[in-house]
Amino acid sequence: MAQFMTVMFPTHWMSMVGVFQLVGGILVLVGGTVPLGLAFLAPVLVNILACHICLMGGAGIAPGLVFSVFEAFLLYSYRSSFAGILTTKARPG
Repeated sequence: MAQFMTVMFPTHWMSMVGVFQLVGGILVLVGGTVPLGLAFLAPVLVNILACHICLMGGAGIAPGLVFSVFEAFLLYSYRSSFAGILTTKARPG
């Protein structure tokens, strides 16, 4: 994990991830933009879980799991907002 962070910090990759976390969090807090905020936060959570599982052998995964459960709950609560994405009959408009 240390080698991964050594590469990521000088490239400002982690700053970009932080911006996505901030924007996603703000969108979730603002009433009508929850689905867009969840779309911003989902890949960040996948990355957090992947780093903890693949690079750290599961160490320190608890916060990532807790926030993933929150995300899953909100995705389920707003499932009708994602109906267009999860269709197998999509056609170009």
